[in-house]
Amino acid sequence: MPPELRHLRHFVAVAEELNFTRAAGKLFLAQQALSSSIKQLENELGEPLFVRDTRRVALTPAGEILLPRARRLLTMADETVAAVRAGTPDRAVLRVDISSSNLETGALVLRRLREDRPEIEIRQREIGVPGGLVALRDGELDVLLGDAAAAPDDVAVEPLRQETVQVMLAADHPCAGRSTVSVAALADEVWLLPPDEVAPEWNQLVLRHCQQAGFRPRRYPGTTWGPAAAAELAAERRCVVPTNAWLTVPDGVVFRPLVDPEIRFPWSVMWAGEAGEPVEALLAAAQAMVHERGWSLPAAQPEDGDRSTQ
Repeated sequence: MPPELRHLRHFVAVAEELNFTRAAGKLFLAQQALSSSIKQLENELGEPLFVRDTRRVALTPAGEILLPRARRLLTMADETVAAVRAGTPDRAVLRVDISSSNLETGALVLRRLREDRPEIEIRQREIGVPGGLVALRDGELDVLLGDAAAAPDDVAVEPLRQETVQVMLAADHPCAGRSTVSVAALADEVWLLPPDEVAPEWNQLVLRHCQQAGFRPRRYPGTTWGPAAAAELAAERRCVVPTNAWLTVPDGVVFRPLVDPEIRFPWSVMWAGEAGEPVEALLAAAQAMVHERGWSLPAAQPEDGDRSTQ
């Protein structure tokens, strides 16, 4: 018998949080009920999905295989329910990945799109550039925002913004009082970076500039999900967090531009095939934000050749 959708939804929540207590809170479930649901799913599949001990929760190989497929199934289920409830199968829908909803660039573009075109139904995902490029080509995603260096030739690219990368520090960090922070000043710190499989383009950018400053950063050994968890680690002085600008600054942390060398992140809009009306609307919203905010544009991607070498 195939797993129930609710069991898959519970599994994804635990996989994203890697913490049963936080996942239970996110789902508004008792922790015991969540543990029981995961156990039922593991029994149905005949494989353990998590390694659990007193210190950590981690995915097993079977869990790693299930996670992307469970996400796709849940997305399809949600889209099916939304279409039935809307009763308008021809309603304009835009499936978009803006990297992270707390980052300023994508959030401002979507805000402008909602203001200009409220009739478009926006379905936002956060799967990262590697997974997003696959989803574009498989027809599961309409638009992807991020670094387009790895985009294949059959993915269209529109440069959006060249953004100075910042570092999130505890408000009482010795560098917090500076207007800018040199990369070398953080050589002895622990750096929080996303998993390589989720954001390799980001990690390569940061590591390359650290090496230019004469060191290889020590990476924080764990992972986080969402801005609140990253801000909490930074506020506790457990790590520093290279990041792009956020819409709001959490309590206990500050953001400072990284310099010497300055790190610039090239945002682009990516889509596959002919741009439909919802994609064109997002491109118009993006251009409006470029002009209103005075964003500097990254160099356009070459039409020929391997973008990954640029």
